[in-house]
Amino acid sequence: MSWNGTVRCGHCYQSGHNKRGCPQLKKHIAENPDSWEATHGAGRARQCSYCDKPGHNRKTCAPRKTHEALYRSDNKLWRQAFEKWAISQGLGYGALISAPLHWRDSKGYSHDGKVKPALGMFVAHNTNDEDNSLTYTWAAVPAHRDYYALTMELIGGEINTYRNSARCESLQLPDIPVISPATGLDHWGGTRTRGDGDATWTVVSPSPRPGFGKEFTQSHAIDQLVKDYFKGGKDAKTERDFRVLDAKVRKALKDYVNDSATLEELDARLNPPTDDNSDSNNE
Repeated sequence: MSWNGTVRCGHCYQSGHNKRGCPQLKKHIAENPDSWEATHGAGRARQCSYCDKPGHNRKTCAPRKTHEALYRSDNKLWRQAFEKWAISQGLGYGALISAPLHWRDSKGYSHDGKVKPALGMFVAHNTNDEDNSLTYTWAAVPAHRDYYALTMELIGGEINTYRNSARCESLQLPDIPVISPATGLDHWGGTRTRGDGDATWTVVSPSPRPGFGKEFTQSHAIDQLVKDYFKGGKDAKTERDFRVLDAKVRKALKDYVNDSATLEELDARLNPPTDDNSDSNNE
């Protein structure tokens, strides 16, 4: 823009338009689609940062809006199912947890958690706005791993690691049919398993108030998940990052929340026995 407020093109240097709207540049690009001007800078068509398609931006992107609606509804559904399971197991603040983790007692003696499990009190679930791990990804991705889902505080000891010692230990979700299965097939057909000590814990004494509180499934908490996932910026997620929840799994979660079937029944429905398993059982 010149000193008197008139727009001046940076390509042809004429007044009345900028470089992006320059008719000479557009003609040159149309006649030379492989030229530098056609593939760089103002000559390159604007693309959406979410779906990489031209003609719109991230804010108006139709696929993003569709995924945002799915992300909101599926996370609410998954959290309802997970909390229902937690209540059935007595999991909540103050619950006593047994975990097969390597730990050290107050006298300094180390213990193999598989022989003598570590005991701790459930003290927290992930409440971070950014990268919150308590989402439907546990149901959508076979043997999903996230090491900061839950937290327990050891009683009478501490966790022993190569780097440091701590009273608190992060836990993954255990093997919960439909909600967070620990075994599944990856994209190449290989079997994946989540069987570490921090994912094979059990509740040995229930919480006086099982569950995670009303805020866990309330709209404002789900809205915050959506806002964080779809935010723009340098590390913004794209359409390729979005994981769609399988329709059969979604239906199973709904049936569980609505008391239409147990998790075991739903798991059998989602994973019917193969011919090989049937033959081995018959033998």
